[in-house]
Amino acid sequence: MSVLRSYVMTFTNYFQEKVDKIYCGLKSEQSCVVNTDVHKSAICRLSKYDLVSEEDVVKLISGAATKSCALDPVPTWMLKSNLQPFVPIIIKIINKSISTGVTPDTLKHAVLNPLIKKQSLNPDELKNYRPVANIKFLSKLIEKRMVNNISTHMLKFNLGDEFQPAYCASQSTETALLKV
Repeated sequence: MSVLRSYVMTFTNYFQEKVDKIYCGLKSEQSCVVNTDVHKSAICRLSKYDLVSEEDVVKLISGAATKSCALDPVPTWMLKSNLQPFVPIIIKIINKSISTGVTPDTLKHAVLNPLIKKQSLNPDELKNYRPVANIKFLSKLIEKRMVNNISTHMLKFNLGDEFQPAYCASQSTETALLKV
């Protein structure tokens, strides 16, 4: 086995063990989860997601960063500069994914890159790295649309926690700390 292949396998095994530990922890915590606000969750159920229009897709793509994944069939910059022929098929893929609740298998792949957490850390210790997944651009568009749907629903029914800054415009862990 080559040195590079050995190095890749070492990272793969380390991150897989980490994921397995997290997964086992989540499985044991699931039995402890209790919904104390049954009434609110019953009325506010998100059972229908908004599908995308041509305008939505153009906005999603135009507003997205021009980053590509090695797995993308077309570089993002090229897609953005020649958008119109791709819009109808992108609409179909996103809407099919939203309406069925299923992401196509071809969009479930990622390129994982181990990045050192801080340059001052020892690069020989695997715990000093975090895995960064680079997913296909179309996967990012579906994810962004779903986040928009869920965020809109949470705002409409006031389901957000004021101390949870994730996916909230102009919010961060710092602003949450200021509220405490």
